[in-house]
This record gives sequence, C-alpha cells and structure tokens, in this order.
Amino acid sequence: MRRITTLIVSFALALTFIAPVAASATVPTASEMLKEQLGSQEMIGLLLGTNRVYNSWVTYITFGSIYKNGWTAKVEIPVSVHTKGGAVVSGVLVMHRGNGKWFFYSITRSRVGGISPMAIPAGITSSVVSTAMSEQTAHQSLLAGIATGGYKRLTVLRHFANWNTRTIDIRLSGGTRSAVLGKVYAYRKIVSSGHYWFISTLN
Repeated sequence: MRRITTLIVSFALALTFIAPVAASATVPTASEMLKEQLGSQEMIGLLLGTNRVYNSWVTYITFGSIYKNGWTAKVEIPVSVHTKGGAVVSGVLVMHRGNGKWFFYSITRSRVGGISPMAIPAGITSSVVSTAMSEQTAHQSLLAGIATGGYKRLTVLRHFANWNTRTIDIRLSGGTRSAVLGKVYAYRKIVSSGHYWFISTLN
C-alpha cells in the first residue's frame, strides 16, 4: 500500500493514488471501469496477493456511514483499510446504481470518486472489463449489501492463485445483514507493456 500503506484496497495499498476527477452520478461505462482499474493496479495487486510486499496486503476493510448523491444513483462510503503490517489507510469507496443494479466504481484516498486520468496501454481495450460488467450485473447480493449498509466489514480469509486468475475468499459482516462468506474474482491481461489485473466481481 504505498499508495495505500501510509488505502486500500480497491478493494489495495503502499501507494500514492492518482487523483481522480469528478464523477457523474450514472452507471459506469466499460471505458470508465477500465480507467479506474488501470489507475488502481498497485492496490489491486495488494488485495489479490500479487505484490511481494506481504506486510502491505489487505487483512480487512471497514465501511463507514453511507453518503447518497443523486438519490440512490451514487453512494460514497468512507473506508478504513487495514494491512498485515498494521498500517491503516483511509479512503472512499464509490458505487453507482443503474437499471436497478449496483456497480463497483472506484476506491481512492480522495473524498471525490471519479475517473483516474490514465493512459490506456496499447493492447488493452474496454472489452477486457466487459466480463466484469456482466458479472456484476448477474451477482448483485454482496454488492448491494455493501452499497446499502448491509455489511460494514470485509475480511480477507485466503488467496488462491492460477496463472491468469485470482480468487480471494472473504467474509462480510456487520451492518443490517447476517454475516456471509463470499469471493472476490479477478483476472489478468498481459500486453507488451506489462501485466494488468482486473477485479471481476464479488459473489
């Protein structure tokens, strides 16, 4: 987390986050989601365990009071990200709702969620997150639980790694819902400029 060790996770952490610009209260497009995840690579790596700095990996995240913007089209949730090394980093999780569905948007240090001003590497297009959009549409229970205050804590239990995929076992608890076990799914895209990890969904 040195973008997060001195945040998060996305949701991950020892990072200096790129400052986002203001976000519109609409459902994120595939292009927007792509830019956010490209701007969060170090954080994502720490959450997934792809970063070799073990002490900066996320152990748990707590969710604060929900701020609603534009009715329920957008929520901003203060978060505290705790790492294995004992660091605690504050940030904000932004989620958007459209057509009755909740979508993960961004998780940054900034109090304003938005799109990171990232250059998209050659060989990567918004099609790489099309699966994530579809997966989040199909698996709403945990996303909606976080967005509506049903869960107040996400605990990382264990990591599973394959060559181009990662699965993180998690436990969601607190809030108005009963505790539940779930998983974070992610996949990797390899291009000439490097390796990039993308969060698919929580299920």
